[in-house]
Amino acid sequence: MAESPDAAAGAGALDDVGVVSAQLFLPSSSFLDVPDSELVRSAPFSTLALGITVIEGRAANVIAYVFADEAAAAAVAPELEEEWRSGDVRATFGEPVSTFFDVQSVEPHGRVVVVTAPVTDIGNTSAAEQFLIRGDPLFSNT
Repeated sequence: MAESPDAAAGAGALDDVGVVSAQLFLPSSSFLDVPDSELVRSAPFSTLALGITVIEGRAANVIAYVFADEAAAAAVAPELEEEWRSGDVRATFGEPVSTFFDVQSVEPHGRVVVVTAPVTDIGNTSAAEQFLIRGDPLFSNT
């Protein structure tokens, strides 16, 4: 994995935020293939990195979506922001994603889009990982 530029980009984005825990999911991860996803983005991501940090005393998830280039990241950033903030995207168990995350920012950094999302009072730091494993649309790459 250390030889993968995409993995390095995802890990670097998490490192820049100062996460205390990190996981990387490469294109071969079956978690990223969600059949019949309700979300279709203008460009696919190549790697997904999940991390946990603390922001102003609150636990937060940091999600880094790695794209092929800066143009793709810039094009998809507004789409991701809408998905994370709108309340229209629902977790597999029916609740809006916004129930679990208080999204602080969705920003492109080069070819990586970084979502910083403190957890809400009913959320927890493993929520992003749980959503990924369940095949929730936020992490779909189809």
